Amino acid sequence: MTQQLRLTDVPSWHDVEKLWDYLEEQYKADKNSYNLRNLCLFGLLAFCGLRISEVLDLEKSNINFADEIIVIKQKKKKGEAVREVILADQLKPYLEQYVKNCDSKLFKISQRGARDLVYRLTKKVLGRRIRPHAFRHAFAIRLLDRTKNLEYVRRLLGHVNYGTVKIYLDFTVRDIKEEIKNALKIS
Repeated sequence: MTQQLRLTDVPSWHDVEKLWDYLEEQYKADKNSYNLRNLCLFGLLAFCGLRISEVLDLEKSNINFADEIIVIKQKKKKGEAVREVILADQLKPYLEQYVKNCDSKLFKISQRGARDLVYRLTKKVLGRRIRPHAFRHAFAIRLLDRTKNLEYVRRLLGHVNYGTVKIYLDFTVRDIKEEIKNALKIS
């Protein structure tokens, strides 16, 4: 049985930035392949909205640096579907550098190993364990917040229908309160 992700389990965008800054500092302090791998893996989760399985399935041929696109091949019940996601600006230079030292497959780490890595990093930096999939939700919420475009989110995340995207429309009481206050202001 899969665990239901609640909005309270999703990191804030501030948390995403804090973790990114930490990983970036780690890499700049010690430019080794381990730190670069961690930075790229997290960047793909948080800034591209990929599932951990999609990150681990990536090959060099899936990344088009010139067009800033990553091609994701999803296994579906009726075969394979292909979608394109946008390569985030802040991730691009690190991923370009990382890919230079890779064979065909980008990440030689198990799914469990990748999950444990994210758990350790989030516990260390944010004080709590966060599931890798929660960063996909943070990406979707951030994208919806900034663009107000359900179609962008649906296509970038590879969902077939809008019903699946509705989970990202859950708003906290604080969000609702702020929206209502702004809507009721007298000009």
